[in-house]
Order: sequence, then C-alpha cells, then structure tokens
Amino acid sequence: MKVGYRLLMMALTVPFLIGISNFKAKAQITTQQWGLTGDIPAPGDYDGDGKNDFAVWRPNNGTWYVIKSSTGQITTQQWGLTGDIPAPGDYDGDGKNDFAVWRPNNGTWYVIKSSTGQIVTQQWGLTGDIPAPGDYSGDRKNDFAVWRPNNGTWYIFTNLQ
Repeated sequence: MKVGYRLLMMALTVPFLIGISNFKAKAQITTQQWGLTGDIPAPGDYDGDGKNDFAVWRPNNGTWYVIKSSTGQITTQQWGLTGDIPAPGDYDGDGKNDFAVWRPNNGTWYVIKSSTGQIVTQQWGLTGDIPAPGDYSGDRKNDFAVWRPNNGTWYIFTNLQ
C-alpha cells in the first residue's frame, strides 16, 4: 500500500514541479503614485488613445488631475463641488472621457463634453441614489443612470442625441 501511495503522489507531484520550473510570467506590473489622501480614483481614456489614464478627483476642491497616457502630460480641470460624486465617461461619443459629476443633494448631472467644451446638465436621480453611468443603449455614449438602494431599481436616462 505504501508503494502504491508513493507512486501516485510522485505521478501527481512531478508534472506540477516541472510546470512550476518552466513557469514564465506573462504579466507586467505597473505602479504610479498619483493622488493624495482623500482623492477619488477616476480612471478613463481622457486623451482618446484607447488606454486608461491615471486620474483622480479631489473632493475638497472639485478638481480633476489626469496624467495622459499618450504624452505623460498632466491636465487639471476644476469641475464639481464638495459633496459631488465623480461620474466620468464618454457622454458625447468622441472616444474620450468627459469630466462629469453627479450632485446627490439635487440629483443633477454636470458634464463638460470633451468634443466641444459644452456644459450639459441633466436632472436624473434622487437623494440616496447611487450614480451608475454607462452605455446602456449601445450607442457608445454614456447614459445617465442611478441605482436606488431602497428598492434595488436601476433608473436609466438614455442619451438620444
């Protein structure tokens, strides 16, 4: 019985050990210090190169800080007030994240379109809702959406423009 057990363990262990010795990492680890204590991560493709950029939104001054992946250039944009919730996404369909916040005390979205610089406001949501922007219609533009925790319901305002 001992010989059979040892043969079984050897049959299972040897391929495992060979596999580990031949293992080659196929991943890359990247680190980037960006932001301060209290900042809120807001990654997205702000420069349209198809890669996420490192970005944070600073609640105490309503400013966005972005390192563009295409150039390494730092961009800042003041947009939002204390108490707002960052809700970046591509609301105009130009392939770049727009600066956007949702204001919980009045349920209003505030967006600066990256394509034109135009400011868009849209009331959608109630106090207590959680913003959940995304492309729910498949038109490659973020829609205004909230999730209401007290009833578990999603409310989506589809972007028709």
